[in-house]
Amino acid sequence: MVHSILASMSPIGSLLHESLFTALGSLPAGGRALTGRFIFQSRYRLATDPWDYRTRLDEHRRIQSIVAVAARHSRPTKILELGCAEGELTRALAREFPQASTVGVDISATAIERAKAQDRYGTAFHVADARTWNHDRCETADLIVVCDLLYYLGSTRQQRRFGAQLRSWLRPGGVLVLGHGADRADDLHESCGSSGGLIPLEDASTNRGSYRLAVYRSAPAVHRIASLVGEPT
Repeated sequence: MVHSILASMSPIGSLLHESLFTALGSLPAGGRALTGRFIFQSRYRLATDPWDYRTRLDEHRRIQSIVAVAARHSRPTKILELGCAEGELTRALAREFPQASTVGVDISATAIERAKAQDRYGTAFHVADARTWNHDRCETADLIVVCDLLYYLGSTRQQRRFGAQLRSWLRPGGVLVLGHGADRADDLHESCGSSGGLIPLEDASTNRGSYRLAVYRSAPAVHRIASLVGEPT
């Protein structure tokens, strides 16, 4: 994911990379999906496991930390991971929560093909842009995990809109876990989590502080209704 790429880049390379994906986030939805799909498809076609999830110790630690944080706050029956790549984190979540049905979504058809080939847990994988995905095919989830995806959304306004979209996919009382590199995590998590109806639960870090996690709970339905009409809860 992005934090893995940036760690190996020069400052100029990092700036160019971040500028590229900020520009990608500013495109209209149709252009965004086509350009993003091309970029990620190209990377997956060039290499298996292009983000080194299976070979880097820090990636193993990061995945373990995400699962542990999720387990502290949720006992899900339906899990959704957006930006699942080849499914390393998705499989770890499925192992931790065998009682749950799990769904993984990624924009790269090649990544999803590999995720399906490695799946042993009955996970449902879908090829889609998380921002424009038609979620109607799946019921709401009580655990949603979004890691290293918010970089690509562009403006704060788009991140907040995406946060509202995530909230609409969560059951009342469901848990949202966000994870991103520490250099931008605070801004990204605050923007995405600031939409109404998400209650902050925990901020955590892993990999010697280089990776940050934020956990939110979807407010109960009565809380949402009261906040819309301006009544105290």
